[in-house]
Amino acid sequence: MITRLHHVGIAVKNLNTAIKNFNKSFGLKHTEIKNVEEEKVNVAFLSIGDSSIELLEPQDEESVISKFLKNKGEGLHHITFEVDDIQLAMNKAKKAGLQLRENKPKKLKDGRLISFINPKSIHGILIEFIEKT
Repeated sequence: MITRLHHVGIAVKNLNTAIKNFNKSFGLKHTEIKNVEEEKVNVAFLSIGDSSIELLEPQDEESVISKFLKNKGEGLHHITFEVDDIQLAMNKAKKAGLQLRENKPKKLKDGRLISFINPKSIHGILIEFIEKT
């Protein structure tokens, strides 16, 4: 079902500062920065082998990340598992008693499919599935 840890999402107040800190502290360089308008976030990916860290900066006060920062401060936002078949992963999670945030996968602009598990059902961690492309 799960093929690898795809990325770990970290909510940050300032993307440029976070990029500099991860570079200075760990030698990690960003491989990509993009504006995700539908989620109202700017993201930077820092590559670590075949996984990455996704830094998430809110674009405005209505962003989910902005709300997260207000409630919890900077830090771990989500863990993303890559799966071969997202519908199968969702079905297995539901059968295991986990609460899904949506009944069907969400399609991103680039065509990839994602889905989330409610953190209340798995030790307070937001889990994201992303289908392998």
